[in-house]
Amino acid sequence: MRLPASLSPCLLVFFLVGCAKAPPEPYPIGHLTARNPVERALGGSADQALILAVEEVNIDMLFGRPVVVLQPDVNGPDTFPSVATRLIAVNKVNDLLASTDALQTEKLCRLAQQYQLPLVATCGLPAPTLQPFAFSVGLAPAQQGTALAQCATGDLKQKKAALLVDTRGLVNQAAALAFAEEFRKAEGAKLQQWTFADAEELKKVVKKTRDAEVGLVAFAGAASDLPAVRECLDVNAPILLLGEEEDPRVPILDPHVYRATAFVVDGSLPRAVEFGKKYTERFKRAPDVPAALAYDAARVLFEGLRRAKVPQGTKVRDELQALKDFESLTGPLSFDKEHRTKRPLFVVRRDDKGQVKLVKKVDPS
Repeated sequence: MRLPASLSPCLLVFFLVGCAKAPPEPYPIGHLTARNPVERALGGSADQALILAVEEVNIDMLFGRPVVVLQPDVNGPDTFPSVATRLIAVNKVNDLLASTDALQTEKLCRLAQQYQLPLVATCGLPAPTLQPFAFSVGLAPAQQGTALAQCATGDLKQKKAALLVDTRGLVNQAAALAFAEEFRKAEGAKLQQWTFADAEELKKVVKKTRDAEVGLVAFAGAASDLPAVRECLDVNAPILLLGEEEDPRVPILDPHVYRATAFVVDGSLPRAVEFGKKYTERFKRAPDVPAALAYDAARVLFEGLRRAKVPQGTKVRDELQALKDFESLTGPLSFDKEHRTKRPLFVVRRDDKGQVKLVKKVDPS
């Protein structure tokens, strides 16, 4: 074939090589977490964990398309719904990940229902909050409360305790209810319970606890309030912390504080150890709980999308609901009919050197 002498170089390449196939359009997924200057540290580890999860899924891609996670700045708690709505309407995301606290996650759950798209969150929430399109890979409050009550009466052999509940938190109340129900099952158990809603009420509650002369306190509230709770107990008396996962900005250093968590790096958990090594080599710091849960949340969502075979909200929702014994970082993960996670739970505390130590592992019932 003779080519015209006037043919441009670009057209010449076209004739000789043919039309190059355009790369597939990325598949966008939205990730909501706090990224204002005050809260950026909490979101940072989750963002880094998602880098690893996306690199892994893009080896084979989803729907023949590379995954890209969109991570817009959220400049205040009231902007979460509007930022998520913009991701859906403008960026055309069909799926959401959320790495934030219970209050903001609850708002996103309602948005997921409105748009009928799957949301996988890291924060454990009470069952009614999650349905019908939201799922949580974080510890269910009821699972947490039950496990810590068993730790109190079994491992710690305490039958006389106080339960202090901050009524401002959804997770606090649900976990405290489960704790009370389980604790009272023990023969001879005596539990006194008080609630508070601000710092002044907490002071009054602490005084009542001191007068009650209990050997153990179950505290359903913020870690930042633990010093006030310690005032009502002997320095070596155990405190069981109920509520949301430990905030990396408020580390719990008291060696006599026991808490439940979904993630711990332990030699008995090879996937967690491998993730810890990979994360540390990449980002020069050890992974925290938000990082591990964000990684699990992304992998769970990717698995639901892969099984659905089409990016359709109700189809992905159904596949997530049917997910059984998915291999999370710490063991098999499934969802119950109310979309709460069923996964191994770990009771931990810090030793005198500040290192997290595993007290016991509780497999899901």
